[in-house]
Amino acid sequence: MGRFMITQKWKKFERLVAKVQQDLSPQAIVTANDKIEGKITGTKRQIDVSIRQRVGQYEMLIAIECKDLSVPVDVKDVEGAIGLFQDIGANNGVIVSASGFTATAKTRGENARLALYRLV
Repeated sequence: MGRFMITQKWKKFERLVAKVQQDLSPQAIVTANDKIEGKITGTKRQIDVSIRQRVGQYEMLIAIECKDLSVPVDVKDVEGAIGLFQDIGANNGVIVSASGFTATAKTRGENARLALYRLV
């Protein structure tokens, strides 16, 4: 029962992030729990929230990783997200955290041009 409740909590967090993004960009296609084939790995990769929108003749992809953790996101999680975003060819990468980020994670994310947000 306890594990089920934890699963429901992070799913709700992801759905909330997706809803906020859809509200901010009603013309975009926002997908929670998307599967996108990696350009490097050639395998389907799970993305918490994807946002797709055409800009002129280009299709833009924004990938969002959601971290509903009780502690700040650390640099290892940020580096994992960087690899994921590169693999799927995301134009922009975002990490949304429930508990913020460590100083090292912020530095690494900002240097990789990721957007880091805390959703309370």
